[in-house]
Formats: sequence, C-alpha cells, structure tokens
Amino acid sequence: MVQDFLLDENGDLRIANGDFVIGDSENQEIEALLVSMKGEFKEFPSVGADFQKLLKSRSGQTAALKEIKLQLRNDGFDVSNIEIDNESIEVNATRTT
Repeated sequence: MVQDFLLDENGDLRIANGDFVIGDSENQEIEALLVSMKGEFKEFPSVGADFQKLLKSRSGQTAALKEIKLQLRNDGFDVSNIEIDNESIEVNATRTT
C-alpha cells in the first residue's frame, strides 16, 4: 500500500487538525492516470490515458481499455479488471511495486 498526501473531491490537499492528511493513495493515483493527458506531467510526457477523449474516438472502448491497461502497468499496477459503462469506469488494480 502506497501512502501519500490525500486529495479532496476538488483535487485540493485534504487538511485535518491543521495538518495534511496522509493515507492509501492508490485510488487517487489511478484516477490521475485516467483523467490526465499525455504531456501534462512534464517529467513524464508519455503518462496519461485521457479516458474521456479515448471514449469519443473511433476505436472507443477497445482503445480505452488498451491504453488504460498500458498506463496502469507502466505505473506498477497489476490490472485484474476494468469495466467501462457509458462515461464511467471501474478499475480493479493493485500496486505490484
């Protein structure tokens, strides 16, 4: 389990009792990979699945599944299942590294 600063629903740092909240960050890391676009992370320009854009492409779900699995595996996750329904996604993955 990876520990990191946790974010709230707006993407701001969570603060409790005057200090940053630290906890299991795997879910927010997965979410960041899904919504970010390639080039957003300056140090790692190939990171980002841009989930919404993939779903609107001609390849649709097939391309989205392939890219999401690739991004998660490259970030050290073992992907056991991905379900895409309309514009929502559920990912079942655990960090291996």
